[in-house]
Amino acid sequence: VEGAPVLVAAAGPGVTLSVGARAVPAGRSAVAAPGETLAVSAVGAGVYGYLAVAGGLAMTPDMGSLSTHRRTGMGPAPLKAGDLVPLRAAEEHPGPLALTPPPGHDAGPIRVMAGPQEDWFDPGAMEILTGTAWTVDARTDRMGMFLSGGRIAPRAASMVSDGVMPGSIQVPPSGEPIVLMRDAQTTGGYPKIATVITADLDRLAQHAPGRPLRFRRVGREEAVAALAALRARIGAMRPLPALREPGTADLARANLIDGVWAP
Repeated sequence: VEGAPVLVAAAGPGVTLSVGARAVPAGRSAVAAPGETLAVSAVGAGVYGYLAVAGGLAMTPDMGSLSTHRRTGMGPAPLKAGDLVPLRAAEEHPGPLALTPPPGHDAGPIRVMAGPQEDWFDPGAMEILTGTAWTVDARTDRMGMFLSGGRIAPRAASMVSDGVMPGSIQVPPSGEPIVLMRDAQTTGGYPKIATVITADLDRLAQHAPGRPLRFRRVGREEAVAALAALRARIGAMRPLPALREPGTADLARANLIDGVWAP
């Protein structure tokens, strides 16, 4: 860290953060002073981890974003050893904060709704989708998650391209599903047997290659309720006063004893 102190926090499955020699507890932020080094661990039980700094990055947006799109090369160049990342000065410096626990990434089945082309498949295809222990393939990236472990045969190998969205589960001629992720294209010509509900898509993204997963079919009501519950949980996250070690002034105010004695 160079210049002024900066408030930092890290998140993600199994991610740990240290500032200088201080370990920062999960769900907490910390102030990094000039000259201190930030150390962020690798993700322990997922795919993506996050580092946040108050004020954000002082970089030029590309099409309104500071993200790097690796397939096209759009956005800032990927970071490499020795790079310096400029930071914007935060308008307000609230000091260290503690946050309520964020939504977790549990190991339950990924919920899906049938369609929009369920009728392109044999009646037992949905049972194959939900009854198979799929494995995330190494070809997976932010555009698509490739699955192996079973075969779902569509009645036709392709269709006239139509709109797709993140969460669409396409089935190509190979019969191995592809779940479209956050960098999904806008149209596709493979029939879509089901769609991952919005509330579970980011949880699915934390499944690393080689990890097994299962799907569970749900209806619209459960999908809407799950999204409402997720939004409520995120909306309830508020900064809380950070805990700190007691100092001399704290002990004096606590009135632990009724006098002071010294030899």
